[in-house]
Amino acid sequence: KSFLDSNFTDSKKIFAVGALRMDSFINKINKINSLPEKKQITLFFFDLNSSNFGKEKLSEMDLSFGNKYKYAGKIWEKRDDLFCDLHKSLIEIALENPEVDVIIKTKSRHLNEINTSSNLLKDCLRSFNKDISEIKNYTITSDQNAQTLILESRVVIGMQSSTMLEAALANKNVILPLFYNYEKSPNYQDFHWGKHLDQFTITRDKLEFKKMILKILNSDTKIDNAISDKRKRLFKKYFNDLE
Repeated sequence: KSFLDSNFTDSKKIFAVGALRMDSFINKINKINSLPEKKQITLFFFDLNSSNFGKEKLSEMDLSFGNKYKYAGKIWEKRDDLFCDLHKSLIEIALENPEVDVIIKTKSRHLNEINTSSNLLKDCLRSFNKDISEIKNYTITSDQNAQTLILESRVVIGMQSSTMLEAALANKNVILPLFYNYEKSPNYQDFHWGKHLDQFTITRDKLEFKKMILKILNSDTKIDNAISDKRKRLFKKYFNDLE
């Protein structure tokens, strides 16, 4: 509209091309015929300050929205427990299954010394009485390409992230760790994938989470075509047409 209003060009020379970073990704997906050789798990690290767990400062929104978002101004009391259970489970899987590669994909800011999530992660992992860097099949990285990690993984884990939809489109087993009855928390209504749980694998506690991962890694089961079609429609809703 800006180009047209300024007479910079005419409508015949303007084309909508969608989300550019998805083009090569979709081409790669279309060429995949088999499971990755490696038994790789990738967790897309989620920050404790994600709004779907609540943010205290959001209570300031009352000035504009009344009580509509009052629930969002309170931190969900089980947030830290879910976070620790998830990360401890992945360490345990790495220790108990040396043939499985566990990748934690973060953003650089998550590794900052003053980051709340980074500090809690360190506290959670101290219980192992082991230098995590010595676990050769467990990696925390901020610089590996997200889409490459998706394509190389058999299991992708995360919460409120578009990477869950990218992994779903790539026909990966995508696990949402909804521990501690997260679905019943007030903040759940802000969870993007809450109305589309049938397209993902849901685990509701640490034990079920570990069992499900190992079950997936030790089988050749592919995503059902009906689920795959739903995922494509969801991808189109949030990104663009696959053509």
